[in-house]
Amino acid sequence: MKKMQEIEPLRLQNAHLQRALQETTITLQEKIIELSVINRISACLEHIHDLQVLCAKVVTIIAEETVAENCSIMLLDDEQARLYLMAANDQMDKRYILGSNAIVDKGRRLYSFRVGEGVAGTALKEGKTIYVPDTAASEFFTEVDSSRIKVRSLLAIPLVVNEKAMGVINLSHPDINAFTDNDVRIMQMVANFTAAVINNALLYNELSLKNNYLEKTLEELSSAQAELIQAQKMESLGTLAGGIAHDFNNILVGILGYASLLKNLVAQDAKLYKYVDTIETSASRGAQLTQQLLLFARSKKTALEPTNLNTVIKEVLALFSTGVDKKITIEKTLAPDIGMVDCDSGQMHQALLNIVINARDAVSENGKITITSGNVYVEDTASLSLQGLVPGNYVLVSIADNGQGMDKETVAKIFDPFFTTKEKGKGTGLGLSMVYDIIKKHRGAITVNSEIGKGATFNIYLPCSSAQKTPGRPLEEKNDQPQGHETLLLVDDEEVIRGFATEILSAHGYRVISCRNGREALESYAASPGKIDLVILDLFMPVMDGKETLADLKKINPQVKVAISSGYAETKELKGLEGEICAFIHKPYKSAELLTKVREVLDRDNVKSFMKNEEKI
Repeated sequence: MKKMQEIEPLRLQNAHLQRALQETTITLQEKIIELSVINRISACLEHIHDLQVLCAKVVTIIAEETVAENCSIMLLDDEQARLYLMAANDQMDKRYILGSNAIVDKGRRLYSFRVGEGVAGTALKEGKTIYVPDTAASEFFTEVDSSRIKVRSLLAIPLVVNEKAMGVINLSHPDINAFTDNDVRIMQMVANFTAAVINNALLYNELSLKNNYLEKTLEELSSAQAELIQAQKMESLGTLAGGIAHDFNNILVGILGYASLLKNLVAQDAKLYKYVDTIETSASRGAQLTQQLLLFARSKKTALEPTNLNTVIKEVLALFSTGVDKKITIEKTLAPDIGMVDCDSGQMHQALLNIVINARDAVSENGKITITSGNVYVEDTASLSLQGLVPGNYVLVSIADNGQGMDKETVAKIFDPFFTTKEKGKGTGLGLSMVYDIIKKHRGAITVNSEIGKGATFNIYLPCSSAQKTPGRPLEEKNDQPQGHETLLLVDDEEVIRGFATEILSAHGYRVISCRNGREALESYAASPGKIDLVILDLFMPVMDGKETLADLKKINPQVKVAISSGYAETKELKGLEGEICAFIHKPYKSAELLTKVREVLDRDNVKSFMKNEEKI
């Protein structure tokens, strides 16, 4: 008896130790599971930054390491106040989607809950774990036929970071009472860690998005800067081209003028007449080239006028042919009845010239470039890849080459700014981008058809103009040129121009007073009050330019008739003078053009705006 009394405390102590050992073992097992899950999830952080991929990996790990057979993660959309499924997984390859009032098979796909709706929505709203040991007996699923329920145990744990719920982890099992209190504790610890992991991923993604945005912004800024530099270069080049063209025009005035004088003095059947005619023809071609330079140098402001694109095409080819390899064949087929289009001829020159230059660069030395024009009716804009056009009549200009062609990827990017297929230093990638912008500004469209080894064809569609414009006819040299007896004041700093113009005007009855600059002109005009009928005034001169001279002439006589003469065309310097002058005489001019213009101005009763009475140059 005494021994029994001695053994009993030992037995109780042993039982207590066994219970403590069992509890410690369970605790260790819980920690092992917890640490295993956390360790595997932590490993994901090293190489997975995509949120959806990370969530998919986490649910897979939880399903593999815990008693749960099904696991899903849902995240909160604050703006929508809804939970959305990010990832789901189960060990038995059976998909169970958690509905607001049911847990059913994949025949009913419900991927989102409102906050406070269903088990997951309620867990999120209340910020606490909800365990449903038997879904068939739960108030959450009273409206569901028990035969349809596939999940019997359900556990929803909110994902909380900094005391704010950001989502829910859902765990389920097909058996009743599948989750013990220990399982719930383990999953709560895992959920806390998972919440931190997902929050870090969200922050990483947010940072990545901001970084990508900054990189894109910097790239756009760099592109804009490069475009600005290129635009400044083009503006400088345009200014230079305009200045060169102006100087050439002054030279050509003398050549064309004296050539026309010689032709009037020589019989047409004489050998000398042929020589003079050749000089005049060559000088006229030079005048056409300087006109192209002036069009290139024009302001960027769009001035739409009814225009015959055939004329623009011919002018572009005239300029282009001077710098192209003679081995390259250029063919043009232009419809004679082509419709008029509303366009800025200067911008259209640039657009067509850019495409032709690209065609030249694409062909070999024995290549071929073909340009055609015609009228088309566009009805189905979608089938022609002409989105943005309205059905109607269009002028179609096609520029084709037999060069190396382009693949689909290149064609898709051909109009992108700074995209170029040329070697570094041989292209900016702005040419075709500029072409695209110009065509769009003219309410048109441009398409490209190309294949490797089969060349490329650029098709430009421009809407026909509702207005029509009768093309001006060139003045011909005639023996019955306009005569006169009025007194003219000729102001030009070029001696050759003064000499030619004075001689031709004097030969036709006019009295001419010539001056080298504005100051001399003012002195001469003031010395002959009421005797000078017309002032022919050069725009750019030393000492005093045409604009200053005009202003001072108006002070002497507000009704003075002034015709501005310049090698520039529609320059910004003319702005503000529209109501002050009565004509614009574009250099270089032939004798017939000068005489006709002078006579027209003198025959007017009063001063009128040249912008209203003269065709824009």
